[in-house]
Amino acid sequence: MAAAPIIALGAAVVGAGVAMYGQFKQAAAERKANRLRRKQADLEAMRKKRQMLREYAMNRAKTLATAGGQGIGFGGSTAAGAQAGQSNQLASNIGGAAQGRAIGVGLDKTANDITTASLIQGIGGGISSLGQAVGNYGGA
Repeated sequence: MAAAPIIALGAAVVGAGVAMYGQFKQAAAERKANRLRRKQADLEAMRKKRQMLREYAMNRAKTLATAGGQGIGFGGSTAAGAQAGQSNQLASNIGGAAQGRAIGVGLDKTANDITTASLIQGIGGGISSLGQAVGNYGGA
């Protein structure tokens, strides 16, 4: 009969070890997923920026063609004003994309912090269970 508490203690130790291993694996997988989400967001931001630059170039060309077709010189104030407006819009759009990326990086860091906290909580639970098993063994 004395073997039963030793077996129970051994099972508790093995169970705590397996649980902690699982917590570490889960945390690693969550961090990897967060990194991949950040890379995906970075790619999307780069695509949007390229699209904005393409649209800017097309709008600028249309403005110049329209100005030339209407007899307005390329150095005229009307054409220059239109180009300035387009440049300001481009800068605003690119600035917004940069802010979006910064928020994404912050969310990624927060998700990693949550993963770390969950890991610590799981390890604490495992240690607590192990302590209870040792306490029960000592009282047997």
